Amino acid sequence: MKKRTALFACVLALLTVFTVAVFAADDIQVPLGDKLSFRGINATASDGVLDLELTGKNDKNESPAIFFPGVDIDASVYRFIKMEVKSDVQPQSKGFSHGFYFRTENAQNFSEDKKISVELQQKSDDFVEYTFDMGTHGDWAGKVTGIFYSFNDLTGKVQIKNIRFVEGSPVKKIMLTDAEKITDLPTPSKTVIPSKFSKSRTYTDAFTDVTVKDWFYDAVSGAYEFALVNGDSATTYNPEGTMTVAEAVTLASRMHSTVKGDKATLTTAEGDAWYSNYVNYAKQEGFLKDGMFDSFDREIKRHEMVALFAAALPEECFETLNYVTHIPDVSSDAAYAKAVLMFYNAGICMGNDIYGTFNPDSNITRSEVAAIADRIADKAHRLDKDLAVRVNPESAYWLADDSGYSTRNTIKETLQSGWDYDNRGGSVKSKDEPPYSLSDISATEPVTLTRTLTVQDAGVVTTEFGVTFNSAFDGWYMETLSTSGTSVYKFFTKNNEFYVLDNGEEKALGVKPVLGKPTIIRIDTDLAARTNRYELDGKNCGTFGFATGAAIDVAVFRTGTTDEAIMDTSVYPLRMYCNYLVNDSARTKVIPDSWTVEQTGDMTVEISGGEFVFNGNTGKASMSKSFKPVSGNISTGLIMLYPDMADGFTYALTSGGTPIVSFTTKDGKMYANGKELRSYSNYMWYMVRLYADTATQKATIKVRGKTIATDIPFASAASTLDGLYLASENNGGKTLKLDDIIVEKIVEYADYPSEPKVPAGADDYFIGINVCNLWRNGYHWGWDNISPYDENKPVLGWYDEGLPEVADWEIKFMVEHGIDFQLICWYHSGEAPFKSFYGSTPKALFEGFMNAKYSEKYGKFALLWEAANGTKPQNLDDFKSRFVEYWVEYFFSDPRYMVIDNKPVMSIFGAGYLKNCFGGTEAGVKEAFDYLRSRVKELGYDDIIIMACDGSDNKSQLQSLANMGIDAVQAYNWGTMAYSAKWNQEKIANQQKNGAGVLHNVPTVSTGFNNIAWAYTRYPLITTENMEQVLTWVRDSALNKYEITGNGDEWKKKFVMLSTWNEYGEGTYMMPAGLNGFGYLDTVRKVFTKGTDHADEQPNTLQMARLGHMYPINRELIRPQGYYEAPEASTVIYEEKFAENGKTLWGAGNCDISADGDILTGTASNTDPILHRPGTSPKFKATEIKQVKVWVDGPVGDSVEVYFLTDSSGNWSADKGTAAKITQEGMYPVVVNVSSLSTWTGTITALRIDPITSQNNFRVEKVQFLGNPITERFLLNGNEVEFDFEPVNVDGDKLIPFFPDDGIGYRLGCAYTWDKVNKKLTLTKNGKQIVFTMGSKKITVNGEPVSVNYAPYLEDGIPMVPLHFIVDTFGYQTETKTADDGVKEFNVITITKDIYDIISKRVENEWEFNLTGDGEGWQLGNATATVINGNFYGNDMDQKGGWGGRYDPVLSSPALSIDANRYKTLKVRMKHEIQEEKTEENKGEFQLVVYFKTSSAGLSEGRTFRADIEKTSNGDYVEYTFDLSSNEEWAGEITGLRIDPFNNVPGEFWIDWIRFE
Repeated sequence: MKKRTALFACVLALLTVFTVAVFAADDIQVPLGDKLSFRGINATASDGVLDLELTGKNDKNESPAIFFPGVDIDASVYRFIKMEVKSDVQPQSKGFSHGFYFRTENAQNFSEDKKISVELQQKSDDFVEYTFDMGTHGDWAGKVTGIFYSFNDLTGKVQIKNIRFVEGSPVKKIMLTDAEKITDLPTPSKTVIPSKFSKSRTYTDAFTDVTVKDWFYDAVSGAYEFALVNGDSATTYNPEGTMTVAEAVTLASRMHSTVKGDKATLTTAEGDAWYSNYVNYAKQEGFLKDGMFDSFDREIKRHEMVALFAAALPEECFETLNYVTHIPDVSSDAAYAKAVLMFYNAGICMGNDIYGTFNPDSNITRSEVAAIADRIADKAHRLDKDLAVRVNPESAYWLADDSGYSTRNTIKETLQSGWDYDNRGGSVKSKDEPPYSLSDISATEPVTLTRTLTVQDAGVVTTEFGVTFNSAFDGWYMETLSTSGTSVYKFFTKNNEFYVLDNGEEKALGVKPVLGKPTIIRIDTDLAARTNRYELDGKNCGTFGFATGAAIDVAVFRTGTTDEAIMDTSVYPLRMYCNYLVNDSARTKVIPDSWTVEQTGDMTVEISGGEFVFNGNTGKASMSKSFKPVSGNISTGLIMLYPDMADGFTYALTSGGTPIVSFTTKDGKMYANGKELRSYSNYMWYMVRLYADTATQKATIKVRGKTIATDIPFASAASTLDGLYLASENNGGKTLKLDDIIVEKIVEYADYPSEPKVPAGADDYFIGINVCNLWRNGYHWGWDNISPYDENKPVLGWYDEGLPEVADWEIKFMVEHGIDFQLICWYHSGEAPFKSFYGSTPKALFEGFMNAKYSEKYGKFALLWEAANGTKPQNLDDFKSRFVEYWVEYFFSDPRYMVIDNKPVMSIFGAGYLKNCFGGTEAGVKEAFDYLRSRVKELGYDDIIIMACDGSDNKSQLQSLANMGIDAVQAYNWGTMAYSAKWNQEKIANQQKNGAGVLHNVPTVSTGFNNIAWAYTRYPLITTENMEQVLTWVRDSALNKYEITGNGDEWKKKFVMLSTWNEYGEGTYMMPAGLNGFGYLDTVRKVFTKGTDHADEQPNTLQMARLGHMYPINRELIRPQGYYEAPEASTVIYEEKFAENGKTLWGAGNCDISADGDILTGTASNTDPILHRPGTSPKFKATEIKQVKVWVDGPVGDSVEVYFLTDSSGNWSADKGTAAKITQEGMYPVVVNVSSLSTWTGTITALRIDPITSQNNFRVEKVQFLGNPITERFLLNGNEVEFDFEPVNVDGDKLIPFFPDDGIGYRLGCAYTWDKVNKKLTLTKNGKQIVFTMGSKKITVNGEPVSVNYAPYLEDGIPMVPLHFIVDTFGYQTETKTADDGVKEFNVITITKDIYDIISKRVENEWEFNLTGDGEGWQLGNATATVINGNFYGNDMDQKGGWGGRYDPVLSSPALSIDANRYKTLKVRMKHEIQEEKTEENKGEFQLVVYFKTSSAGLSEGRTFRADIEKTSNGDYVEYTFDLSSNEEWAGEITGLRIDPFNNVPGEFWIDWIRFE
């Protein structure tokens, strides 16, 4: 045996007397003597025991530690350190942990990455032995030359004894060998084919019959300048004239010759057959065949013209731009169909209406010829658009379902997806603010909210909307418009009463609104009958005709104020849907009178808390509703809850009042037409769905999405169904709750996606994919962010993932490419019990996936618990009863749930956050997971595979996850560098290496992180070739490195995760989309299955139209494309060194640094080394700095990344960062353009530089902050405007970027619309309308052309428009002065003088609320809000929007940046009226509470100021003064406030002002 010795200096001299203990003979005992040194510890030693008093961190912010001298240990022999500890400690900031740091011969510096930690018991009465498995650390190798033992930030007392090194078999190292290392293949460059056409002359508006107002103006002028068309005289073009076959052949020949470049001499011939030379040329070139035309002198038809040009020009002239598979009046078997489709898909022709009607047999007009010729010659003029499809009048679907006040962007507080906001008559806005507020302070301009819809031309369209009048009544309206712009319905206020427009006649409904009280409006539009049925607060107010006789369809919803109205209203989330026979979700206060309610005994049914509630002891309460008789497959669904165990519920589809299919509850069991189905329990919402097929006279029953019974015979024969019946009887004092009641006809389509075909070998591996369901417009940030980026457009279009057909397409795509299951993000709510959870996941999973045709045979899903941001368990009991039981009911007991080796799979995002839920310890989390395991085993499973969704490769973090009882780790994505195959490989390999012996890692392959849609920051995504490299390496190498015990862990060698399916906003997706089509999926199929070549099926345009009713075609917002490269700024504003005279000046993370003279050298400990700018460095305005220039010596191909914090955003995040590549060897400057980021705004308060993006050595010298001298400053209403791009001076004007997300449209005080198809920006204000056409020197004002010497253009997707032209046209006032810093200021005033005077006199950090409708940046949640009569008024009496359905009005401040030492007090002047009595039980809710957050800490109960209030202030204002020094957390930078006027009680409040003093 090899002799083992402890090579500690002076070991013999330091030996002390130990208490009696028996250890292995070869353990190395660590002496606890006077040679030890301490930090933050008072220590004494006695009888082999160290007595320690921990005093906390020192002035260098270092934790308490013990340092051991003279260490020399063979890591291959000694794997463990063991010790015994008795503790009584308190944490000061972090949790309870202690651990050993180490260094080795090969890694000679201590670092956070080289330590092993375990949790320390807060208090133990006896000594507890702790084991530190050092061998699990990848760097525990060779000779260990130093160790020290450290606590987290703890104080208290600790005793330690018997520290020793213990033998153990070394952990198998999983290392990435040089032979395996991947080199990224270069990204193939796309060849751009230039146009062969050039302009040879200038159009000077010579044709009097072609004006700027005409749709064909640009086409005629363009074709004329290309010398492709001429007028029929010097002054006329004759746009409505036709073209002969001969003229068409002539034009085709000229264009063919131009493209071919044959320089053919083409001239007219003498005589009647002037065209013979062209005909002969066309025949010679082969695109004109004998007999193709019966005469050259007759007029040519539209289909003939297209077929001729398709034959005359090569395919390169018809590059695909659109996706069109169906044209309504072009049969697929027509000889010319292929040519017409090619023209449509190239954007050269798109039909004569929204449906793309072609009129193939009509004669083509000269204006249409000009359009075709111009679009062929100039690709920029081609039509990038989609076609509408006529709807099925029986199919039920949603048009709009706004979830609330969520916005459409992560960068700005912007409108919810789908809405447009015209705030001309409103208070001044500084940004594109959320909707649902109509505050009109102008007597000449309106305020409107507009929602463009997918066009509905058949069936019944239902609108549900709400309005509260906060001041005046008259002048508000809501309407739907047809494609012609005429009103379908118009509902409005006049004479303090509600009116409707009936065939042009105004009719009063006899209903008056009530100030401050919401009115819930429902309007059913029957397009066949041309009628509108109006219902207010559940009461039928009558059926009337269309508002105007010309309306034929529904295309737009709009609500707003009239020009002359001065008023303030709050409007509520819009719901619009089509053809549901029943769709009720208890939005009103009373049951709508479309239901028949019957009650006997003491049983009642009512709407309470947004639910239908049945209560009572004996008797029966019922509600029934009739609908038109329908046959076929009829479905009805609802959700039901017994808070306490009860029964007696009946739920039936009826025919003529007779129950046909009945669902009932009795004795704790569910029945269908008397057949027992299953048991149920209390404290659980159940989704119940009945399907009744009149063709088979049988029914199918689903509960929580799972089919539990089929072939249930009808109770009696019924050819149609026409009613729904709901009843509860003899409740025995218990409650039944119902919600979300629907009835719909299920329409079966012949062109439904075909059944998936499973490729051979698909079972060889377990392939999962991360899924985040955000794609039902109206939830989360919606499609508005995605639609400007063709690369992100899914092949399913802008789909509604709540549709089963969408789910079937997704199932098909996954199954056919070897993906086994979806790991679905479950972002839960705070409800108890769970009723819904965040975003569109309930729709996607429960309505889409679980009702999909192919889900039961092919679909598999698993749970990704979002524990980082979702509501967490309050304690272990809450976890057991609320979380686990829900998972068991809805997930683990579903046969579609993903199971591997009889173990269901789940993952947790943010597992570390769970410690706070379970006693603050890893052991507490493990106890919770142990319970989950036991509960799963009761279902018949062997165990459960619990993964952490975590991209960390930090050994300590992986160990912590293992200590929690987690089985494996997988990543959600690998960040912005994941476009690199090398990066993917390194991230997987590092997790493998550092997790060896600690925690298994499931290899995750990511596509990248192109955050252009959500953060306007562009990064590449991985190519399919590089993805194939990574997947092949995972299959052939990475999976084979895992050691298998044979004890149920064989799955480790076959389990792979993909990232992700559908994160279009974050820019990491494998769903077939515009960038790579099916490329990613085909690569997965190629690597992980034995499937042969196959054809990828995708929806045609008819199918796609069924999937995307909730987002209008051709809607595309103005968005930067992310390709803008600013020229290097000319001036060095600041310059800083990283090191000087051998001393480092910047802080570091994830790297070891030192100074070599004035050079900072570093070695990265992982792929994310960080250099922190010193806190003493000056803060600066973002407007000052355009670029950060870093002198760096690092690996070529790596990136220099710059991240920052601002005064309004104090957390590090990906959207506050950007990068530039290192392209040369040696010390070389890399310029990072920060000004292109929308988040680069306000004051930059902190900055960090990541010098390289690999685990390598680096050197940095200095950093320069570059800017351009400011010679002119632009202000709007006295506030400086920060532009995304530099303005451009042109011919006496200045082109500025018109980017609505920066609020430029609202600050200019005008309305805007953007026509993405024709690239036209329209601005409206003060009775003037300006239309800018990008690339045109013609600007129209109120329809009349104005010629200028410059052309507005798109800069990276943003219109550049003339500032002074706009100012002069709208008649704005301006001011010019020289500021104190010598810069010329140009101030544009877009508002009236009295309003400007109020705004200009405002004092920083004082809010007076003295301008109607202007919240001055404060926003109220969970309550009705308005600013009126000098008050910020709020009313929460009708809204329970807080946690668990509580009353919880919250008033949130704008972003702040306040030095905590600047002010001594905060004052709030408020009056209030609470509608409940104050009692001992609720007195804690009678408080005015001010929360605050800082740049380093968010809102919390510990960061509050409180003042007790009474039930009423008796109509008087009370001034509340808060001493800011009374809370020790009031320190550093204050970034925001939240004021809760009261809590969990209904009431009203009026805040006069809020002031810091």
